[in-house]
Amino acid sequence: MFYVVSFDGCGLESPLRSASAIAALALAEEAERHGCENVVVQVPDGEVLPVREFAAQYCAPSTACGTA
Repeated sequence: MFYVVSFDGCGLESPLRSASAIAALALAEEAERHGCENVVVQVPDGEVLPVREFAAQYCAPSTACGTA
């Protein structure tokens, strides 16, 4: 079960896989810091979310990011 972080336009390799929501968020935020475009996270059920929406749904304090 992996979270998949995808992006383009910045010279970094995409997609990246992560076993936890918190690590996926860290990868997505790093991609944004490097100027990547279209940064999204695909959750294990197949839903694809922009970074901020992913963070709000899977990494909000009430969801204990990393266990979602």
